[in-house]
Amino acid sequence: MHVIHNGIDLDKPVQARHEIRHALALGDRPTVGIVARLAPVKNHDLLLRAWKRLLEVVPEAVLLVIGDGSQAQRLEGLRQDLALGNSVRFLGFRNDVSELLQALDVFVLCSLSEGLSLTLLEASSMGIPIVATDVGGNPEVVKDGMNGILVASESEIELANSLARLLQDRSLQERFGASGRTRHQQAFTLYAMVRGYATLYRELVGACGRRRNPSGDTALTEGSG
Repeated sequence: MHVIHNGIDLDKPVQARHEIRHALALGDRPTVGIVARLAPVKNHDLLLRAWKRLLEVVPEAVLLVIGDGSQAQRLEGLRQDLALGNSVRFLGFRNDVSELLQALDVFVLCSLSEGLSLTLLEASSMGIPIVATDVGGNPEVVKDGMNGILVASESEIELANSLARLLQDRSLQERFGASGRTRHQQAFTLYAMVRGYATLYRELVGACGRRRNPSGDTALTEGSG
C-alpha cells in the first residue's frame, strides 16, 4: 500500500495580519478560527459549548466561524441560547480564507469524522497552532504536543481547556506554529504530493519492465495493465 498525502500551496496573502485584524475589529483580543462547512459532521455544537466554558477563563477571546451550510440558522440559535454574544462571529462563505487565517492565534477543527482535512493543511502552512479532534486523518497532520493538541471528539471540557492553554501561552503558540509550518513544508506541499505520485509511477514502470517475455523483450504480463 502506498500513501500519498494531499498537498497544497496557499496563495501568499496580500494584506498583513494587522490589516486583516483591523478590518475585523479584533483589536488585541485572542482569536480562534474554524474553517468548515456548517454540517453535523463538523460538530460546531461541541465547539460552541466548549466556547462557553473557555470564556470563563479567557473572557476577551473571539471565535471566527468561517463557512456556510445547512446548520447555519440552528447554530446561530445555539449561539443566542448560550449567550455567547459577539464573542462568536459567523462570517459565512468566504473566498479570502488565506487572508483570514492570518488573523488567527489558534485554529480549531472539532469534526466527528475527517479524511485528510485541507483546512488543517492550510492552517499548518500558515504556521498557526492547531487544536483538533483525534479522528480520521487529523493525527496525520497534527502531532500532539509538537504542532498542536489532539482532543477526544466529544469532550467539550478537553476542547475548552486545550484552547485556553494555547491562547494563554504565546511561546507555545509560536513553537507549535513553527513546527507545523516545517512539517507542512516537508510532507504536505503540492510539490511533495506530485513527487509522491512520480515516485510511485517510476516504481510501477520499473516493476513492469522487469517482467520479460521469453524472447527477452519487455512486456506486461497478462492482467497487469
